[in-house]
Amino acid sequence: MLIRKKLEAEGLRIDKISYDQWDVIEDKGEQKGEIKGRVRLKNSFASGIDAMIVLELSEVRGDQEEHARSLAFLEMQVQEGEWRLTSIGGGELKSIEDIIGGFAPSRDHSEASAVGSLRTLNTALITYNATYPDVGFAPNLEVLGGNGPQEPSAQHAGLIDDSLASGVKSGYQFHYTRMGKDAYTITARPVEPENGLRSFFTDQTGVIRSTKEDREATDTDDPL
Repeated sequence: MLIRKKLEAEGLRIDKISYDQWDVIEDKGEQKGEIKGRVRLKNSFASGIDAMIVLELSEVRGDQEEHARSLAFLEMQVQEGEWRLTSIGGGELKSIEDIIGGFAPSRDHSEASAVGSLRTLNTALITYNATYPDVGFAPNLEVLGGNGPQEPSAQHAGLIDDSLASGVKSGYQFHYTRMGKDAYTITARPVEPENGLRSFFTDQTGVIRSTKEDREATDTDDPL
């Protein structure tokens, strides 16, 4: 209900297609009636008064193809006789604003998406390092991808989606540099810097830093 109300405030509506899928529809302007995204119920778990719902959200563009799939983990609890959302976490989308922004792109959403992608990359690199200690941190972003029928390996780890593995996602260019087995840096710059979006930096510490200047962020910039 909360997500529905916030979508309606952005001029969008939700149409239920089946018990586990909803389409997000533009409800105003010249694009009224166009599908902007889809929400799918991937899984759900319940134990007593606690529950978790896993949603997959994807953008639908002019070609009607789905893009930029992301997961949201919604934790819920029975409070005063009704189910209430208690937190969002575990995936790239960690707030109601992140979820809404996926269908109503804005400056804030683009930056939030970039920060979410950097968190995903940090987690993927730590996982890769632990899984392939002889290699250390991944040699490049491409080896972190490889979601497909093949078994995960050091060359196709299957830890991130192919869009992020390509280095370009949600209007940002990601540049990864391996500094050795135990160190790396990642910068994220907007593909179109004239939009006034911030640039970001992170490394093996997991700290994300940003700058509003038209340049790459560095380890000397202020942390988020």
